[in-house]
Amino acid sequence: MQRIDKLWWCVVALLGATMVMLGAYAAHGLSARTSAAMVDIVETGVRYQAWHTLAMLAVLAWRSQRPLP
Repeated sequence: MQRIDKLWWCVVALLGATMVMLGAYAAHGLSARTSAAMVDIVETGVRYQAWHTLAMLAVLAWRSQRPLP
């Protein structure tokens, strides 16, 4: 595995971890401090981050099976 691949795996892991933390904060901590509309906005952002993180994970998994020349 190349060094740049290791870096991208770390980036995806960090994005996944922040997604979980932000989702938990939106579900448990944010609702007491702000309006329901703002909570919906944050949850939508977390959902977008989840899909993008999964897409990056899929590309990295595919690339690790088929290394570029």
